[in-house]
Amino acid sequence: MLFCFYFSSAQDQIICDSEFNFFGVDMDENNGNGSTNSTYQWFVFEDEFEGEIVPQTSSDNQIIIEWENTPEGEYTVLVQEINSEVSCEPEPKQMSIILRDLSPENILGPNYVCEGETIALAHTFQTEGEWALEDENIGQISQNGNFEALHSGQAIVNFSYNNNGCEFSVSKLIQVHPKPQPSLQGGEICLDLEADETIILNSGLSHQDYDFQWYHNEQLITNSSSHIFISEVGEFKLIVTNQETGCVSDVISTQVVELQKPAVSATVYSDFENNQRIEVSIDNPEAYLFKLGDAPFQESNIFYNITTEGKHHISIKEKDGCFFMKIEVIVINYPKFFTPNNDSYNDTWNIHSLRNDPTAEVYIFDRYGKLLKTISPAAKGWDGTYHGKKMPSNDYWFLVEYTDRNDGSQRSFRSNFTLKR
Repeated sequence: MLFCFYFSSAQDQIICDSEFNFFGVDMDENNGNGSTNSTYQWFVFEDEFEGEIVPQTSSDNQIIIEWENTPEGEYTVLVQEINSEVSCEPEPKQMSIILRDLSPENILGPNYVCEGETIALAHTFQTEGEWALEDENIGQISQNGNFEALHSGQAIVNFSYNNNGCEFSVSKLIQVHPKPQPSLQGGEICLDLEADETIILNSGLSHQDYDFQWYHNEQLITNSSSHIFISEVGEFKLIVTNQETGCVSDVISTQVVELQKPAVSATVYSDFENNQRIEVSIDNPEAYLFKLGDAPFQESNIFYNITTEGKHHISIKEKDGCFFMKIEVIVINYPKFFTPNNDSYNDTWNIHSLRNDPTAEVYIFDRYGKLLKTISPAAKGWDGTYHGKKMPSNDYWFLVEYTDRNDGSQRSFRSNFTLKR
């Protein structure tokens, strides 16, 4: 049996934008297509309606209304069911629609900021909304709209608010530019004023992309280059500005101090012994580190068990300062053998560690005490011959007379060495 019926009453709706809205009746019947043998007609009464009614089913029981350019206001949506199996025509059902054509208002404020700075963002409904940030690694935002940039990158700021019953969420992309990162040698830099030394302070950045402000003892230096030449002591500061972004670096500084040169000397003890020692003399040795040749630095200023004759280099550096110095010492000893076979290795014998002593003389004897040769340590040395005749492999004796470099006294030393053929 067919009969006429009415739709259940519909509630008034508030539509918060002018794009589209969904409407439907009898959606639980006939697999969502409405009553069997029924079609549905939809109307918007008001002449101001500029949109379009778009069917979503074959019976038109479900539609979308595209409001498009329809101005905000109150509208009446009516739906009429027509059933081909009944003679009665149900009363149309209507719904009152309040259309609020409210476009979300944008977030006000800068689109970029420099790393480490804070910018103020604003919105008309700021007191009624909530601020949020999608990437908190880039920055953070307070509920009064202040965005603090922590790291360079892109941050999306969101603001959600309610306007006349309509919920809106708007976003703003903030570009965080990095601060310039100049580099200066940290700590103290020593300057040798006695030697009229000039050093260079370099920012490590290009003058083509950045502007530079150098200060000496808080006074601006009239130099906008990426580096400056320093010939005086004091505190030097640098501020760098990125020409493209305007971002300013942190203030970096370095202290240039006068190089203090302590008196340094070294004493070699026990000439001609197999194991000698070297002691470095310097005020407050606890403040320095010492190194012999290529060995690692050590705390002690004394080196033991030195067996190699000739020149030795000692490096001295300050633990908490910039003093560095190298000195040369001579360990006086003699070769224990030589091999005069013209192979360019140990072909002659001499005490070259005394070559800088003009008073030194070396006398060479055979095992019976016969004088074979008198040589100077500054000369080439003995080639193992006597009056042009090659002396045989054997032990030979020597006597050396020299001036003690520590106290200036005259000394002599006697020992033997081996000739090997």
